Parts: sequence; structure tokens; C-alpha cells
Amino acid sequence: MITLSRNTFRIAEMVRASFPESLIVAGGPLPTLYPEHYKQQFDAVFQEKADLGFPSSVGTSSSKAFHAKRLQELPLDTYDGLFIQDSDLSVNNPHIHYKEKDIQSFPLPDRSDFDHALIRKYGFRRMERRPLLL
Repeated sequence: MITLSRNTFRIAEMVRASFPESLIVAGGPLPTLYPEHYKQQFDAVFQEKADLGFPSSVGTSSSKAFHAKRLQELPLDTYDGLFIQDSDLSVNNPHIHYKEKDIQSFPLPDRSDFDHALIRKYGFRRMERRPLLL
């Protein structure tokens, strides 16, 4: 995972260079554990499970308000697990630990248009390994 962080930071820099007004958000295991490591490259970090917090933040914002320079216009205190720390704004909302029954109610992601076979083939070829069948 740590090696993925380097690429994540590079992608964030490329997005920032191409779309400087964009709001760049991180989430996942490492940003949850070390949100302060992500504060320079990302405008916001969603800690823990953002399955509900992040979609609700996008859904409640207007397209005009949802970019980096206008974060203050959003109801930031309502987003569970949100971490923002820069010179103008500091937010560190507690994150929710969902119960199993809540997690079971979350919708499964739709990955029907993703070519899993192609990515497996490319990944194994790149790693020069064959798949392990159990």
C-alpha cells in the first residue's frame, strides 16, 4: 500500500496541474491512519468508511460550491470522517464505525463494465507471474 501512495500523490499533482480549481479528495486505509500525510496533495481526506459520507457531501453541494476554493460554503461539520487541514480551514470530524448489519445494507458497487480479465492478464504479464489457482 505504501508504494501506491507515491503514485497517488503523483496523480493528485497531475490533476491539480491540469484542473487547479478541482477538489481533490483522498480516502482508504492509509489516509484514514495518516490523514496529515495527505493534507498537502489533497484538499480533503475521508477517514474510515466514506461509503455514506462522501456521496452525501457530493449530493448536498451545488456544482459551483464543490471545488477547493469554496469549501467553506459546504456544511463540513455534517460529513463523517472528514479531515481538512490547511492555512484557511481545519476540520477533523469523527468517523463512524458501522455495525455489520449497516455494512450489509450498503449497495454493492456496479463493476459490470470493468474488464477484469484484461486487467488480470496485464497484471500477471507485467509481474511475470502466472495466476495461482486454488
